[in-house]
Amino acid sequence: MVFEDFTSYTEVDPGSHIERTANHIDHLCYNNEDAYIYKDYGVGHFTDFDIDFEATWVSSSAGTSIVAASLCVLSNNLDDSRSISLNYDGIFARFRRRDGGSETIDLYTVIGGSAVQDNYEPGPALEGSTFYFTLKRSGTNVSLEIYSDATRTVLLDTLTGTQGTAFRYLMGTSSWNNGNAIYIDADFDDLDLHETIDASQDLQTEFIIPFSDFVEFSAEFTVKQGFKNLKSIFTVPERAAALSVYFSVRHTDQLELPVELAVNQFNATPLEIWGALRVNQQYNISNARGIGFYWWGAGAPDHLTEFEMHSPTGYWRAYFPDGPANWHYVFIPMSNFIELGLDGSRPDPTDVVAFLWTYHTTGTRKVLDLTIWYVVPPDLKAIVTVRQSTTKELSSKFKVSHDGAPQELHAEFKLRQKTIDLKAEFSLNQYDGSSNLLCMFTVDELIDIYEVDGTTTGTVYAPSDAFEEIPEMTYTLDLEEGDKVIIMFEANFYISPVNYGRFRIEAGGAAITFNAKISNDSSSASSTRTHLKTLIGKYEATIDETIIFNVTWRSNGTDNLWNTDVERKMIIQHIH
Repeated sequence: MVFEDFTSYTEVDPGSHIERTANHIDHLCYNNEDAYIYKDYGVGHFTDFDIDFEATWVSSSAGTSIVAASLCVLSNNLDDSRSISLNYDGIFARFRRRDGGSETIDLYTVIGGSAVQDNYEPGPALEGSTFYFTLKRSGTNVSLEIYSDATRTVLLDTLTGTQGTAFRYLMGTSSWNNGNAIYIDADFDDLDLHETIDASQDLQTEFIIPFSDFVEFSAEFTVKQGFKNLKSIFTVPERAAALSVYFSVRHTDQLELPVELAVNQFNATPLEIWGALRVNQQYNISNARGIGFYWWGAGAPDHLTEFEMHSPTGYWRAYFPDGPANWHYVFIPMSNFIELGLDGSRPDPTDVVAFLWTYHTTGTRKVLDLTIWYVVPPDLKAIVTVRQSTTKELSSKFKVSHDGAPQELHAEFKLRQKTIDLKAEFSLNQYDGSSNLLCMFTVDELIDIYEVDGTTTGTVYAPSDAFEEIPEMTYTLDLEEGDKVIIMFEANFYISPVNYGRFRIEAGGAAITFNAKISNDSSSASSTRTHLKTLIGKYEATIDETIIFNVTWRSNGTDNLWNTDVERKMIIQHIH
């Protein structure tokens, strides 16, 4: 599954009632304000769709007056869900308590401010329950499937409606502003739009490859898409002679990587086959020293493979030995390329749009890590860090070679481990011995542990509505890029009957854990409950920074949640 990242959504939250992490939204959905969290997916993005999400009716205001919280709102207008139902087009699910107290799950389909709803009303209260939803549309047919389990095997009901408008915005949650100062506390989790092919699914595509009628062969092409990895394998087996082409692309960013693979055959006697792999991506190769990549060949050393770089006004061509069936590195200096212009123009090095490999023999080819090597700047700085935590010896070698003009070479090599032997070899070679060589080699072990204890005696109370820091539960660290921090918080909480509270760990003001919930479902006026709670959070620095770590809390009312007699502490592990 590939879940939407709610940290990329935009909040409209005048009362500060929405909290979110990457896959989780907690909305204290008051019905007297316009509050929602949304993302702009572009005009006409949502046509036919199949959307999964999870929602929990955590709690609601006491009483029997109507109150609602809307979920997974699709619309072309940014407003609260009640305004959408009265004025615009839209589709959304909703938790609702009717006048009189009965609780329902609704599917709303709205056309021009005319709303039609279908309801699920099981009888038992929905508050405190989690549901798993699948919202679908095909053409104008809309359905909301409601399940009681995460695997979506126990279907409770299917609600239906009609709406065919293509939508732009998706709101994770939205208020239902009818002017009443009452609320539903709704959690919204794990939104999956199914717009990326999951790694557990196969996309099967049939390719028709033109060939002469002398031989027959078949082709299989499989694409698997995970969170950010794209792996493509294309194989062509042939009956009469050995014909096998293997094509693998791994792409670790969220950008598209357009790829074309062409396999042709002709001249049956002797059989001649060639394959071309083309990667379409724009690059600037000005001042490049050369092109390098890892290559898996399939021919004798005297078999040459063509490599070309294309621009709109021409291309560069070079040759390299195809080589044996194992990984070997190929580097082609720019001086080895032949420049071929089009219509009297020279190829443009600032606008290279494609790379092309062409080969003329049977066998399997693979390519990895296409790299453009540029001219080395006056200073070359290298940092290598090795971390080893097991009880065996670690042997490592770090080598820096430089064959350019005389210049300074700066290198730093760090190894960090705790209690075991470390064997390391560090060598630097400089082409011209007349220049300076500066290097540093350090071995250190740095795991710092800090403990922060509560010191304020007596009773401290959690605030209502907004999160605030628990007294003394804060610590500031200076971090370097790559440092990791593990924070454990432990405390004895007291909570009065029929109330609840939440607490979480923050780094730099942002939550790094879910909101942990503490509740007391006892209706006895004297039944205060004690909870020993532990929460662990992890943080990794991506830059050098100073970060404040703290623990915050809140409750659903005044003096409902408290801590006493300094029964609270933080333990911080700083791993350098």
